[in-house]
Amino acid sequence: MTIKNDNVAVIDIGKTSAKILVYDRNGILLDETRIKPKWSKYNQISELDVEHYWSWINSSLERFSNLLNVKNTIVTGHGCTFAIVRNGVLALPILDYENEPPEEIKKQFEVIQPSFAETLTPRLPMGLNYAVHIFWRHKMYPSIIENCDAILPYPQYWIWKLTGYLASEISYLGCHSFLWSPKKNQASSLSKHLGWERKFPKMHRAGEILGQYKLKENNRSINVHNGLHDSNANLYFYKALGYKNFTLISTGTWVVIFNTDTSIQKLNPDRDMLGNITVDNQPIATARFMGGRDFDIISDSYRSNISIESINEIMKSDRYALPSFTGGGPFPGRLGKVIGPEIRSAELSAALATIYLVCMTKTVIDLLESKNTIIIDGGFANNQFYTILLKELCIGQNIFCNESAEGTSLGAAILAFENMSGCSFSNPCTQVEPTGLKHINKYYETWTELIATENSL
Repeated sequence: MTIKNDNVAVIDIGKTSAKILVYDRNGILLDETRIKPKWSKYNQISELDVEHYWSWINSSLERFSNLLNVKNTIVTGHGCTFAIVRNGVLALPILDYENEPPEEIKKQFEVIQPSFAETLTPRLPMGLNYAVHIFWRHKMYPSIIENCDAILPYPQYWIWKLTGYLASEISYLGCHSFLWSPKKNQASSLSKHLGWERKFPKMHRAGEILGQYKLKENNRSINVHNGLHDSNANLYFYKALGYKNFTLISTGTWVVIFNTDTSIQKLNPDRDMLGNITVDNQPIATARFMGGRDFDIISDSYRSNISIESINEIMKSDRYALPSFTGGGPFPGRLGKVIGPEIRSAELSAALATIYLVCMTKTVIDLLESKNTIIIDGGFANNQFYTILLKELCIGQNIFCNESAEGTSLGAAILAFENMSGCSFSNPCTQVEPTGLKHINKYYETWTELIATENSL
């Protein structure tokens, strides 16, 4: 294997796990490392152990520099997270976005909450609008927020750790945060009113080289490229491949669905629909639900194979998982439950969870009025029944599946390469063909009727 000087290490930090993947300019994966986050509790508030990640990032970059001559890195991260820095240190621990703020904080925020028309952001639970968590921190530690050097989006925190450079990036700052006004292309009225706008560093495009990280062991330096929101990195990958009119289903802890052809005027904030902002500063119609977490709750985190017999048994029975098992999504305010005959095996529970994900996905893509090509990326792309059952429900649309399930890291790598020598990535997608599992159509019809009936009671 010939190792060139322009290999990129993509630091991809998800909510439930993180990974560093090394790519060459042809999109070939050269090496990887993975880790789980650590959280600590302080006064019943969950906070991130950043040193756990920082030690891993340091040792991984040292190893990849020595073994693969890596000289570039870029960070992509899950949404809804921020860091407060002052005088060269993290001024407050990084919050877990699944912390629910006190009722008093939520009520106070509602008084000053910007409108959906201004921010394209619906009100979401926990810290899914991370302005709510910033507001919470501001109320608890006013002097720290008012005197801090910067409020950093999550990827830019790691950029700062690596380089000391303070930056912002549009796809993250504008991601259902209440911090940005896409129509005016400026900080939101909330950000201005509370003085946070002054704490947002200068905006840089994702992929731009912001500085260098000097390795301790071999005294080499690694170029550090500005990072971005993970689902937007995923979207950028397919645009870079030449896809123009498509619906992207980006899967993981969250299922984030983009439709390039839907007007933002069609968005319904009451159904967890929002306007994300692309790396090129364009609003894009988006909707979501917490699919990976739903699957784990319904299936008790099942990770083995699922048989066609189990899928058929669920579809032909009266067993249904009805939303919602987690916060957000198209059915707010509903409490998830499983109805029908008792399920006595873990595999059947996983089959039920898979079919639930298919039904939820179909609901969301219909909300986005998807009629174009569908692309499935992320962890669900490796669940064959998720892909083929969705094809049966969307029989008139072409569906492509990236079974490498790494569109996010590939998109981030492309952004880095665009600021170096360029790259030539191949299309990893294969087309999903109909299989005749048509029971899913009747099942989905009944599933939607059950939800409608319960909603009318």
